Amino acid sequence: SHDIRGPLGNLKSVITLTREGQVSLEQTKDFMGTIEKGVHHTIQMLDELMEWGHAASQNKRVNQEELMLKDLIDSTVEHAKSHMETKGLSFEVVGDTNTSCLFDKNALKVVLRNLLSNAIKFTERGGKISLGVEKRANNILIEFIDSGIGIPDDMKENLFEMKKDNKRPGTDNEKSSGVGLFICKDLIEQNGGSIDVEDNPQGKGSVFKFTLKSA
Repeated sequence: SHDIRGPLGNLKSVITLTREGQVSLEQTKDFMGTIEKGVHHTIQMLDELMEWGHAASQNKRVNQEELMLKDLIDSTVEHAKSHMETKGLSFEVVGDTNTSCLFDKNALKVVLRNLLSNAIKFTERGGKISLGVEKRANNILIEFIDSGIGIPDDMKENLFEMKKDNKRPGTDNEKSSGVGLFICKDLIEQNGGSIDVEDNPQGKGSVFKFTLKSA
C-alpha cells in the first residue's frame, strides 16, 4: 500500500502546488524526473498484482497456448532497452529462441519482464546480462544470468515468498516491491514449471532459471 500510495501522493502534491501557483513551471519540471520513476514503478507493480490476481483466481483456469518464445523475448527486451542503456549494460541472448512453449501468454509476459527487470536492477553500471534458452528432452530451460551484486545467503531461503525483508534497492537505488519473485514462482508453477536461483558460477552475480513445457 505504501509503495503504491507514495508516488501517487507525490504527484498529487506537485499538481496541487503548481495549480495554486506555489511552485514555478521550472520547479515542477525538476520534480518530474523523480515522480516519473515512482509512477512507472507503481504502474509496473499494479500490472504484476493484477495479472497474478487474475491468474490465481479460483474461477480462472490457466489459459495455456502455444507461444513462440522469440516474440515474447524480443518484446520484453525492447521494453527494458532504455533502462539497460541508462546503466550501460551489455545484453545478449544465448540459444535458439525460435522454439515454442505451452504457457499462459500474459503470465509469461509478467515472468519474463520481472526477471529481466530484476537482473537490470541489481547489476552495476557497465555489467552484463544474458538470457539463455535451452530446449531439453521434456521441457525448455530459460536462464537469466547477470554479473550483478548477487543475493545474500540470508535472503535466499525466503526469496520467492512475499516477505517485507525481501525488499532492497537496486544498484542505482531503484525501488523494489518485494512481490515480483513470489508472483513469478506462482505463475510458473501454475503452468507446470519450476523456478530456482543460484550464484553465477562465472563470478559474481546470480542465475535465475525456470522451466516451461515444450509445445
